[in-house]
Amino acid sequence: MTIRNISSKMVLSPKQIKESDLKTIGGKAKQLFTLTELGFNVPQWLVLPYTKITQYEKDVTDFDSQIILDEIKNHFSEQTRFAVRSSASLEDGINHSFAGQFHTELNVKLNDIPKAIKKVLNSVESKHIHSYLKEGEIKEKISMAVIIQEMIDVDVSGVAFGMNPVSGNRNEKVISSVYGLGEGLVSGEINADNYLINEAIEKKIEKKQLARRGTNKGTALVEVPPNLQNLSSLSEKQLHKISSSLDKLKEFFGKYQDIEFGFKDKQFYIFQTRPITGINRITDKMGEKVIWDNSNIVESYPGVTSPLTFSFILKTYSGAYKQISKLFGVSEKVLREKNEVYNNLLGLLKGRVYYNLKNWYIILAQLPGFKLNAKFMEGMMGVKESFELEEENKMGKIEAWYRVIISIFKMLWQLISLPSNSIKFHKLIDKTEQEQISMNISHKRSFDLMTAYLKLENILLKEWKAPLVNDLYAMIFFGLLQKLSKKYFPENPSIGNILIAESGDIISTQPAKRLLKIAEMISKNEEAKSLFLKNTPQAILNQLPQYKLINLEINEYINLFGDRCTGELKLETITYKQDPKLLIHIIKTYVEKNINANEKTSELKDSAEAFVAKKLK
Repeated sequence: MTIRNISSKMVLSPKQIKESDLKTIGGKAKQLFTLTELGFNVPQWLVLPYTKITQYEKDVTDFDSQIILDEIKNHFSEQTRFAVRSSASLEDGINHSFAGQFHTELNVKLNDIPKAIKKVLNSVESKHIHSYLKEGEIKEKISMAVIIQEMIDVDVSGVAFGMNPVSGNRNEKVISSVYGLGEGLVSGEINADNYLINEAIEKKIEKKQLARRGTNKGTALVEVPPNLQNLSSLSEKQLHKISSSLDKLKEFFGKYQDIEFGFKDKQFYIFQTRPITGINRITDKMGEKVIWDNSNIVESYPGVTSPLTFSFILKTYSGAYKQISKLFGVSEKVLREKNEVYNNLLGLLKGRVYYNLKNWYIILAQLPGFKLNAKFMEGMMGVKESFELEEENKMGKIEAWYRVIISIFKMLWQLISLPSNSIKFHKLIDKTEQEQISMNISHKRSFDLMTAYLKLENILLKEWKAPLVNDLYAMIFFGLLQKLSKKYFPENPSIGNILIAESGDIISTQPAKRLLKIAEMISKNEEAKSLFLKNTPQAILNQLPQYKLINLEINEYINLFGDRCTGELKLETITYKQDPKLLIHIIKTYVEKNINANEKTSELKDSAEAFVAKKLK
């Protein structure tokens, strides 16, 4: 790269930049200089170094605007439109990109450039810059240079990454593009096409009804012609051009690059390049083993689940399992360290909910008796494949023994206090439920609804200890039952399941039993049976009051279990309380197929108990 020795100017073109100037033109201009020197097609540009701006305050810049305009006229015609951009000392660096943080003025007329420069300089003092510095723990002082660049009213523009910045896959490139100027893409105001380039090109083409274009007054949204709206904004040839450019930049800089690009009349332009920041936080372990399993959770969230439901349950699982970890001795320090693990216990893959098994094992590894509990958890969740944790996610022996001692006392206390805590929990649930039922939400404002929801979340999510402890002990004791069954009854290892199958106090079995009872009542009444066999659910509902006992039983079922249905935990599910026809349809099916209650499971349980008593004497 050649550095030329040119006399000092207020604004510098790439040909006028000396080696000493590279320290005063900021990160973005330095990258543009490199792009220009490497022969990439970069729109013509100038830079105002921060050494030329001797002082600036919020509304005043200490430089002669006319000198700057005269120098710009030596390089551009008066009809040229400009993009006036920031080039701060820390911008577009390896550690911090400041992407989208400073002000940019687009489609600026020549005489308006001084005003645009002031806006860029003033953006250093904005609140979000102070927040960015604070969050990034950046203590260095920012010096601001300004880029004045020819504005190209491109046909297509976008951003491209030399590696996948989300998954960390170094073998994938990610490209997003829109019609018109890239300002609409960055702000998210218009739809963008997305491309994933690996060995092949994976496309996700959106309907692009709007594009941002240059106007006499800056930029504005305009309608995309209907024949282009559903087409790919980039051709395969253009995608290959972007991909090969990313490869060249990676080879030169030694870092994966994030570029802004555009196409105008088939000409490819690069507007800026920067190294992808935060790359060290993305794992280098390509192909790291992650197991997604829905063996058990598919019963709670069958079929396709909405993003709204998933966002809700992701937060709920995180909060609930942080609670149970604290109950059994996991420290606040460990909870902070494992925060991302707790926040990602689930995944939404093609609309379906899965367990992220690795994260479940990491959480379980914080509890005593990890190997034993891991097996019990696999049984509870119904998973088919075990997950071997890396050593970094396991505790050292000293810490493990300390945690075991603390946890044993805590676990014993939780077990002893579980009956009283369960009673308190049921009272809280009943009280909260009555409050929700009595609340008239149909006339409430959205703000009031949000406040009511947050209050409900605060009450329940923080008081979910009793069922969580109960679940944990159910998992442990059921696991022990299976383990002992295999040991003492190798010829009949599943006998443990039979022993608990007919436990009458398990409330989750009551809805099914009550439905069978209702179907049996209907089958014994010829008129009622005829009603259910020959009519639609709506017609059945209309005539149901004529059959008082059956109607009473169905209404009582809806009152007690009307929210218990397939997919009941999904926010988008319509429940039996909301639409009783759905329940009538289920009962109608039972009657049609003559599905009634029977006593065979009870007989099996009696037989199993007799077998166990004889074996164990």
